[in-house]
Amino acid sequence: MRLIMVSSDKALLEENSKVRERLVSYSQSFKEVYVVLFCLKKNSAGVPEVVSVGKSFHIYPTKSYSKLLFIFDAFWIGLKIIRRIRPSRLTGKIKVQRCAVTAQDPFEAGKAGWLISRLGGFPLELQVHTDFLNPYFGKMSLLNKFRVSMARFLIPRADIVRAVSSRVADSIRATGLSDHVYILPVALDTRSIAAVAKSNLFSGYPQYKFSIFTAARLEPEKNLSLAISALAVVMRKYPLAGLFIAGTGSQRSALESFSRRLGVDSNVVFLGARDDVVSLTRAANVYLSTSFYEGYGLSMAQAAVVGTPIVATEAGIVGELGRVGAAVVCQIHDAECVAAGIIGLLENNETRERVRSEARTAIASLIVGRKKYMSVWLAALEKIIDKRSRR
Repeated sequence: MRLIMVSSDKALLEENSKVRERLVSYSQSFKEVYVVLFCLKKNSAGVPEVVSVGKSFHIYPTKSYSKLLFIFDAFWIGLKIIRRIRPSRLTGKIKVQRCAVTAQDPFEAGKAGWLISRLGGFPLELQVHTDFLNPYFGKMSLLNKFRVSMARFLIPRADIVRAVSSRVADSIRATGLSDHVYILPVALDTRSIAAVAKSNLFSGYPQYKFSIFTAARLEPEKNLSLAISALAVVMRKYPLAGLFIAGTGSQRSALESFSRRLGVDSNVVFLGARDDVVSLTRAANVYLSTSFYEGYGLSMAQAAVVGTPIVATEAGIVGELGRVGAAVVCQIHDAECVAAGIIGLLENNETRERVRSEARTAIASLIVGRKKYMSVWLAALEKIIDKRSRR
């Protein structure tokens, strides 16, 4: 089986990135994998037209002059790939080729994938990694509103839809967009995560008795002002609590100003980009997630694996965790609830240990290892290829 993938993950151009390493390992299960990668020409200087890793994994950067040209440029690259693997398609003499197209989102990548799949006569899989039907998603920007409309158009036209969580799958089914949805979370190596040692970073801040940790992009959808507001409430009882935020983004200055207005800036530490998030999560007293929406919630899954108790807003996999008492769950704007959850975990050893234990048990059903991931994914792709070949 061959696979054409449409992606926007720039890390694929980094030779030693984990993203490239993961996809190259996946490609061993295919005859060939062709990745059409959205990227700007100014960000891909010196990158060849095709980056091949071994004999079966090939990256085709679009090298677009503008983001507005991503779909157009991806389509033309897709045409070149089709000519390579199915040269007779364009002459009407179709050779039987087992090939599928997958797009890593139901938005711009999905549109490019849909066009390529139609041109090549290949079945299409759309991957949905975010909860785009959550009302907050569309409210974040005009672009997001447009993306919701795009997804509503594309999903009914896909042969199959992969959702990363039951929350996302249920929302797609409930709106009648597609019944051809299967759930496949992100593949995680739980053994390596569980083996990560605690970070000693927090010991470098002896002024804080308790460490509350969150890892998130500093963007509006992560709702980090709620985390800071909750800290202000926690500090009424525990003035030596510290909030540590790992991540970068456009909202850093605004969040720093907000923490100063609340008078808690001396208890908020912005750590910037970190490559030791799991280690920091393990060392923290509480892991906090305040997102407006999540498709899955990788950091929450990692917190559950390493046994750090979770306080989170109703987003991503937290619904499944909350139902079995594996996390403290609060509504999007409820700083008092978030603060009460944090205080309850800090004060009550029995509650803290129960939440940790339940989380470790619950997360086992919400994650998959690489072997199972590939087994489920390949079965889904084989299914749509077989169905298409019978038409």
